Amino acid sequence: MNKWTSALPTLLLLAIILILGFYTELYYHVSGNKTISMGKVNQPFHLLTDFEFHKIEIEHKNDYFLLSFEDGVWSYRSGEKALEQTAPLEARSDFIKKLIQTFATIKVNRELHNDSATKSNYLLDNPWLKVKLETTEEENLTLSFGLNNPISNTSYLLFHHSIYEINSIPSYLSQLTQSDFLSRNPFHGTWDGIKRWQLKKANQLLFSLQRENSQWTNHNDRPIESQITEQYLSQITKQQALIIIDEPEPSVAQTIQNSFERTLYEIELQDQKERIHQFQLTGPVSQIPSAQGNLNQVYVLRRKDKQFQWIISKDFFSALTSEQKNFK
Repeated sequence: MNKWTSALPTLLLLAIILILGFYTELYYHVSGNKTISMGKVNQPFHLLTDFEFHKIEIEHKNDYFLLSFEDGVWSYRSGEKALEQTAPLEARSDFIKKLIQTFATIKVNRELHNDSATKSNYLLDNPWLKVKLETTEEENLTLSFGLNNPISNTSYLLFHHSIYEINSIPSYLSQLTQSDFLSRNPFHGTWDGIKRWQLKKANQLLFSLQRENSQWTNHNDRPIESQITEQYLSQITKQQALIIIDEPEPSVAQTIQNSFERTLYEIELQDQKERIHQFQLTGPVSQIPSAQGNLNQVYVLRRKDKQFQWIISKDFFSALTSEQKNFK
């Protein structure tokens, strides 16, 4: 055996390493400690489902949505002052999961040359949807969506300095509203996230509950049995609104506005992070139209800043108001 024959295995190994290195460089884009595989030609973003995200920022046409994950709960803020808003609302974790799954299953047709002309031609210099995903490792992934072409059933995406022609994205992404992100229960988190609960009627305090460590007291500093308080708050935080109204039609908006001329109750709660949440409750409203048909004899619960309205049932209303005698 000559020296070339004996060196053959080593040479083959080096060749394999070089080939693998070439294809790794060709088919992979790296972001932080995770890798978005471009080798899975049709679904290059499939590994997005492996990331743990703690913040999602969405710029959608003229709207801005901020989602953050802390203490096991997704929270929602909106508008230009979202970062300054002190009282976030609980977000729908199922909808957030749907969003990430949608991005993970994007199918790429081809990669385009990234230059200013291409960006302009495919409206990526002014994307209608921009999604910034921030991982728990503080790594950022940004997806910007440009032109939708219904004739060819294609869309265009800017990601990691690359431009892709992709299959058209689901239509729900072009119709995002605040109500898509909101939980049907407006009271942030679960009952054990509430530090103080206060209920007023016609500006008169009916009762107040506050917790110091594990002891609940009322507004007169009278100790309240924890089981009674927790049962009351647990029942409230389990209720679900019938619908959430974000931007009502003019007639519905007028009906709601008229109902709040006779506001029945005001609710204020403070969470464990000292944030204040204020709500108004009114009704009954004889009829409110919805996609599911007319809702009759319902109540309206809204944030005091009038940003959202939850249309709730009589059962939800009763859960909020029926236990007053136990706390006075």
